[in-house]
Amino acid sequence: MNDSVADFGLSVIVEGEQIDLCAPDESFARYSDWHEWMNDPEVTRYLERGGDRNTPEDQVSFFNDAVKTRRLLVISDRERYVGVASLSAFHLGRQEADLSVIVHPGKARLRGSLFALEACAHMVDRAFEVEGLKKVKSGHHVGLAKWAQRKELLGFRLEGICRQGFRKGSETADALTSSLIREDWEAIRMQRGNRTWDGVAPMRDRIRRLPKSPFSERLADFVRNEGDRYYAEVFSL
Repeated sequence: MNDSVADFGLSVIVEGEQIDLCAPDESFARYSDWHEWMNDPEVTRYLERGGDRNTPEDQVSFFNDAVKTRRLLVISDRERYVGVASLSAFHLGRQEADLSVIVHPGKARLRGSLFALEACAHMVDRAFEVEGLKKVKSGHHVGLAKWAQRKELLGFRLEGICRQGFRKGSETADALTSSLIREDWEAIRMQRGNRTWDGVAPMRDRIRRLPKSPFSERLADFVRNEGDRYYAEVFSL
Protein backbone atom coordinates (compact mmCIF):
# COMPACT_ATOMS: atom_id res chain seq x y z
CA MET A 1 0.00 0.00 0.00
CA ASN A 2 1.37 3.46 -0.89
CA ASP A 3 0.55 7.02 -1.87
CA SER A 4 3.10 7.63 -4.66
CA VAL A 5 2.01 9.57 -7.73
CA ALA A 6 4.57 7.63 -9.76
CA ASP A 7 2.89 4.34 -8.88
CA PHE A 8 -0.67 5.36 -9.76
CA GLY A 9 -0.39 8.29 -12.17
CA LEU A 10 -4.04 9.31 -11.98
CA SER A 11 -5.37 11.62 -14.67
CA VAL A 12 -4.99 15.28 -13.72
CA ILE A 13 -8.30 17.13 -13.93
CA VAL A 14 -7.14 20.47 -12.49
CA GLU A 15 -3.51 21.58 -12.50
CA GLY A 16 -2.97 24.01 -9.66
CA GLU A 17 -0.11 25.96 -8.14
CA GLN A 18 0.82 23.73 -5.21
CA ILE A 19 -1.45 20.79 -5.91
CA ASP A 20 -3.29 18.98 -8.68
CA LEU A 21 -6.75 17.46 -8.52
CA CYS A 22 -6.85 13.98 -10.04
CA ALA A 23 -9.58 11.49 -10.94
CA PRO A 24 -9.42 8.37 -8.72
CA ASP A 25 -10.05 4.90 -10.12
CA GLU A 26 -10.85 1.52 -8.62
CA SER A 27 -7.20 0.46 -8.66
CA PHE A 28 -6.29 3.49 -6.54
CA ALA A 29 -9.13 2.71 -4.14
CA ARG A 30 -7.95 -0.88 -3.78
CA TYR A 31 -4.15 -0.64 -3.76
CA SER A 32 -3.27 2.79 -2.38
CA ASP A 33 -3.22 3.72 1.30
CA TRP A 34 -6.41 5.78 0.85
CA HIS A 35 -8.40 3.40 3.05
CA GLU A 36 -5.93 3.86 5.90
CA TRP A 37 -6.72 7.57 6.13
CA MET A 38 -10.12 6.70 7.58
CA ASN A 39 -8.38 4.65 10.30
CA ASP A 40 -6.22 7.58 11.40
CA PRO A 41 -7.76 9.44 14.37
CA GLU A 42 -5.94 12.64 13.39
CA VAL A 43 -7.50 12.58 9.91
CA THR A 44 -10.99 11.70 11.13
CA ARG A 45 -11.02 13.92 14.25
CA TYR A 46 -13.71 16.22 12.86
CA LEU A 47 -15.42 13.73 10.55
CA GLU A 48 -18.57 11.85 11.45
CA ARG A 49 -17.31 9.08 9.13
CA GLY A 50 -14.24 7.17 10.25
CA GLY A 51 -12.94 5.58 13.39
CA ASP A 52 -13.99 2.03 12.53
CA ARG A 53 -11.70 -0.44 10.85
CA ASN A 54 -11.68 0.58 7.17
CA THR A 55 -10.30 -1.97 4.66
CA PRO A 56 -9.33 -1.75 0.97
CA GLU A 57 -12.57 -3.58 0.16
CA ASP A 58 -14.51 -0.97 2.12
CA GLN A 59 -12.75 1.78 0.18
CA VAL A 60 -13.55 0.16 -3.16
CA SER A 61 -17.20 -0.06 -2.13
CA PHE A 62 -17.15 3.61 -1.09
CA PHE A 63 -15.49 4.59 -4.37
CA ASN A 64 -18.00 2.68 -6.51
CA ASP A 65 -20.89 4.33 -4.68
CA ALA A 66 -19.26 7.76 -4.63
CA VAL A 67 -18.62 8.00 -8.38
CA LYS A 68 -22.36 7.63 -8.98
CA THR A 69 -23.37 10.59 -6.80
CA ARG A 70 -20.28 12.75 -6.20
CA ARG A 71 -17.68 14.70 -8.09
CA LEU A 72 -14.74 13.09 -6.30
CA LEU A 73 -11.12 14.13 -6.87
CA VAL A 74 -7.83 13.21 -5.20
CA ILE A 75 -5.40 15.95 -4.12
CA SER A 76 -1.80 15.42 -5.24
CA ASP A 77 1.30 17.44 -4.31
CA ARG A 78 2.95 15.89 -7.41
CA GLU A 79 4.94 13.44 -5.31
CA ARG A 80 2.14 11.69 -3.48
CA TYR A 81 -1.59 11.80 -2.90
CA VAL A 82 -2.38 13.81 0.20
CA GLY A 83 -6.16 14.23 0.34
CA VAL A 84 -9.55 14.15 -1.34
CA ALA A 85 -12.09 16.78 -2.37
CA SER A 86 -15.69 16.26 -3.38
CA LEU A 87 -18.94 17.88 -4.36
CA SER A 88 -21.92 15.87 -3.13
CA ALA A 89 -25.59 16.09 -2.13
CA PHE A 90 -26.48 17.71 -5.45
CA HIS A 91 -29.85 19.42 -5.51
CA LEU A 92 -30.47 20.09 -9.18
CA GLY A 93 -33.66 22.07 -8.61
CA ARG A 94 -31.87 24.49 -6.28
CA GLN A 95 -28.60 24.20 -8.25
CA GLU A 96 -26.48 23.62 -5.16
CA ALA A 97 -24.18 21.00 -3.66
CA ASP A 98 -22.00 20.35 -0.60
CA LEU A 99 -18.24 20.78 -0.65
CA SER A 100 -15.87 18.73 1.48
CA VAL A 101 -12.08 18.56 1.54
CA ILE A 102 -9.82 16.29 3.58
CA VAL A 103 -6.04 16.73 3.63
CA HIS A 104 -3.94 14.20 5.52
CA PRO A 105 -1.99 16.30 8.06
CA GLY A 106 0.86 13.80 8.23
CA LYS A 107 1.39 13.87 4.47
CA ALA A 108 0.92 17.59 3.89
CA ARG A 109 2.80 18.62 7.03
CA LEU A 110 2.88 22.41 7.48
CA ARG A 111 1.30 23.04 4.08
CA GLY A 112 -1.94 21.21 4.82
CA SER A 113 -4.20 24.22 5.29
CA LEU A 114 -2.85 25.93 2.15
CA PHE A 115 -3.28 22.72 0.15
CA ALA A 116 -6.85 22.45 1.41
CA LEU A 117 -7.63 26.09 0.67
CA GLU A 118 -6.31 25.83 -2.88
CA ALA A 119 -8.26 22.61 -3.41
CA CYS A 120 -11.43 24.36 -2.21
CA ALA A 121 -10.79 27.23 -4.63
CA HIS A 122 -10.50 24.87 -7.61
CA MET A 123 -13.53 22.87 -6.50
CA VAL A 124 -15.79 25.92 -6.28
CA ASP A 125 -14.54 27.01 -9.69
CA ARG A 126 -15.65 23.65 -11.04
CA ALA A 127 -18.95 23.88 -9.19
CA PHE A 128 -19.86 27.16 -10.86
CA GLU A 129 -18.10 26.85 -14.21
CA VAL A 130 -18.52 23.13 -14.99
CA GLU A 131 -21.53 22.06 -12.94
CA GLY A 132 -23.43 25.32 -13.41
CA LEU A 133 -24.36 25.58 -9.73
CA LYS A 134 -25.64 28.69 -7.98
CA LYS A 135 -24.57 27.82 -4.43
CA VAL A 136 -21.95 25.68 -2.68
CA LYS A 137 -22.53 24.73 0.96
CA SER A 138 -20.09 23.51 3.59
CA GLY A 139 -20.30 22.35 7.20
CA HIS A 140 -17.69 22.17 9.95
CA HIS A 141 -17.23 20.98 13.50
CA VAL A 142 -17.06 24.07 15.72
CA GLY A 143 -13.44 23.17 16.43
CA LEU A 144 -12.66 24.14 12.84
CA ALA A 145 -13.79 27.75 13.23
CA LYS A 146 -10.40 29.10 12.11
CA TRP A 147 -10.41 26.88 9.03
CA ALA A 148 -13.95 27.97 8.18
CA GLN A 149 -12.76 31.58 8.47
CA ARG A 150 -9.98 30.94 5.95
CA LYS A 151 -12.57 29.68 3.48
CA GLU A 152 -14.23 33.09 3.76
CA LEU A 153 -11.32 34.31 1.63
CA LEU A 154 -12.98 32.38 -1.22
CA GLY A 155 -16.33 34.07 -0.59
CA PHE A 156 -17.97 31.69 1.91
CA ARG A 157 -20.24 33.31 4.49
CA LEU A 158 -21.39 31.89 7.79
CA GLU A 159 -25.08 30.94 7.71
CA GLY A 160 -25.54 29.65 11.22
CA ILE A 161 -24.53 27.50 14.16
CA CYS A 162 -26.34 24.17 14.47
CA ARG A 163 -26.58 23.22 18.12
CA GLN A 164 -25.30 19.67 18.64
CA GLY A 165 -25.03 19.40 14.86
CA PHE A 166 -22.03 17.06 15.09
CA ARG A 167 -22.35 13.60 16.58
CA LYS A 168 -19.73 10.88 16.60
CA GLY A 169 -19.68 8.11 19.17
CA SER A 170 -20.11 9.76 22.54
CA GLU A 171 -19.11 13.21 21.27
CA THR A 172 -21.70 15.90 20.60
CA ALA A 173 -20.65 19.35 19.40
CA ASP A 174 -22.00 22.36 17.61
CA ALA A 175 -21.55 22.61 13.85
CA LEU A 176 -21.00 25.65 11.66
CA THR A 177 -22.77 26.00 8.31
CA SER A 178 -21.51 28.29 5.58
CA SER A 179 -22.14 28.79 1.90
CA LEU A 180 -20.80 30.50 -1.19
CA ILE A 181 -23.23 31.94 -3.73
CA ARG A 182 -22.32 32.56 -7.34
CA GLU A 183 -22.54 36.36 -7.05
CA ASP A 184 -19.99 36.47 -4.21
CA TRP A 185 -17.70 34.08 -6.10
CA GLU A 186 -17.83 36.35 -9.14
CA ALA A 187 -17.09 39.43 -7.02
CA ILE A 188 -14.06 37.73 -5.42
CA ARG A 189 -12.71 36.71 -8.83
CA MET A 190 -13.16 40.21 -10.22
CA GLN A 191 -10.81 41.53 -7.53
CA ARG A 192 -8.17 38.90 -8.36
CA GLY A 193 -7.86 39.07 -12.14
CA ASN A 194 -10.62 36.52 -12.80
CA ARG A 195 -9.07 33.94 -10.48
CA THR A 196 -10.33 32.49 -7.21
CA TRP A 197 -6.87 31.24 -6.26
CA ASP A 198 -4.34 33.91 -7.25
CA GLY A 199 -1.26 32.47 -5.57
CA VAL A 200 0.25 31.28 -2.32
CA ALA A 201 1.87 34.64 -1.50
CA PRO A 202 -1.30 36.77 -1.67
CA MET A 203 -3.30 34.08 0.13
CA ARG A 204 -0.76 33.92 2.95
CA ASP A 205 -0.98 37.69 3.27
CA ARG A 206 -4.79 37.60 3.41
CA ILE A 207 -4.71 34.86 6.06
CA ARG A 208 -2.32 36.98 8.12
CA ARG A 209 -4.73 39.95 7.92
CA LEU A 210 -7.90 38.05 8.84
CA PRO A 211 -9.76 39.36 11.92
CA LYS A 212 -8.47 37.73 15.09
CA SER A 213 -11.96 36.64 16.10
CA PRO A 214 -13.89 34.64 13.46
CA PHE A 215 -17.46 35.76 12.87
CA SER A 216 -18.64 32.35 14.15
CA GLU A 217 -17.18 33.16 17.59
CA ARG A 218 -18.89 36.54 17.58
CA LEU A 219 -22.19 34.94 16.62
CA ALA A 220 -21.77 32.25 19.30
CA ASP A 221 -21.23 34.99 21.93
CA PHE A 222 -24.38 36.75 20.73
CA VAL A 223 -26.41 33.54 20.85
CA ARG A 224 -25.17 32.73 24.36
CA ASN A 225 -25.93 36.20 25.68
CA GLU A 226 -28.88 37.63 23.80
CA GLY A 227 -30.27 34.29 22.68
CA ASP A 228 -30.35 32.76 26.14
CA ARG A 229 -32.11 35.79 27.57
CA TYR A 230 -34.60 35.89 24.71
CA TYR A 231 -35.50 32.19 24.92
CA ALA A 232 -35.68 32.24 28.72
CA GLU A 233 -38.43 34.83 28.29
CA VAL A 234 -40.18 32.94 25.47
CA PHE A 235 -40.04 29.54 27.17
CA SER A 236 -41.50 30.98 30.37
CA LEU A 237 -44.62 32.29 28.62
